[in-house]
Amino acid sequence: MVIAPDGEKFVGVYNDHMQPLLEALDMKVSRVSDVVYDHDKNEWNAVRKDGKLLACSKNRSECVRKEVEELNDTLVDLFDIVENQH
Repeated sequence: MVIAPDGEKFVGVYNDHMQPLLEALDMKVSRVSDVVYDHDKNEWNAVRKDGKLLACSKNRSECVRKEVEELNDTLVDLFDIVENQH
């Protein structure tokens, strides 16, 4: 998780274990990426909302694992993507 310099927001990779906290704090969650199946290539692709390909794999679970790893490595970059969704 990374907190914005103004302390008003943060970005992090969602985990189902966070759900009770999000509900208790009435926090809004925005998706920054999606995992979709590419029928032409017969593989799963994790794609950020700005179009950047994060990961691909024949196995969906492996694609999600790679997606989470990439997102964790680039959390600071996600502030701009989340801001542009609103």
